[in-house]
Amino acid sequence: AVDYLGVSFSALDYVGHRFGPDSHEVQDTLLRLDATLGDLLAVLDAEVGRGNYVVGLSADHGVAPIPEARIKAGETGGRIDSQRLARVANDALSTSLGAGLHIVRSEYTQLYLSESARERLLQTPSLLAPALAALANVPGVERALAGAGLEAERWSPDPAIRAAALSHVSGRSGQIVIVPKPYYVISSATALGTTHGTQHWYDQHVPLIFFGAHVKPGRYQQPT
Repeated sequence: AVDYLGVSFSALDYVGHRFGPDSHEVQDTLLRLDATLGDLLAVLDAEVGRGNYVVGLSADHGVAPIPEARIKAGETGGRIDSQRLARVANDALSTSLGAGLHIVRSEYTQLYLSESARERLLQTPSLLAPALAALANVPGVERALAGAGLEAERWSPDPAIRAAALSHVSGRSGQIVIVPKPYYVISSATALGTTHGTQHWYDQHVPLIFFGAHVKPGRYQQPT
């Protein structure tokens, strides 16, 4: 007998990334997903019996609106070129560490430093300050944080620092963490669509629904 069955309905993720959460394509996909879920529940009712199972529905993340759509509507938003972030940080580090390739990878909100740069910063952490200051001046960037020591900030009263700390894994995460302003998306200069990965409400707004045997009806709005 099956005790737990996990099913990923992944089409919505691909459509949402490409066309955005407010698109007709997402509406169409949701209608089709609703019909698919209806078929699944009908089989469960017939094979397992209504009231004999629990269903949990959720998602792996929220999503930002398409930046260009917000701009067209006269609202704030935009794109931050990931390679520009790498160049700005590298140029700033060149003043404190000397000329060289100090930023070796830009991965959304994470900037990764070369091994030699990491070794220098272990000895003198203050050498990172010029890069953090320069990144904070890039349009669309709210601030830049040092990755070192973030693990100790998981109870910070600052929501941006707390979110960065909860997402940070020492030895795997970047040495610089970018905090974008609301409705700004980090992407390549030619990218379309949208993504997720910030502490802002639209990225953290994820539905979580349980129903079935022994689940008490109710609606809960508090953070979970």
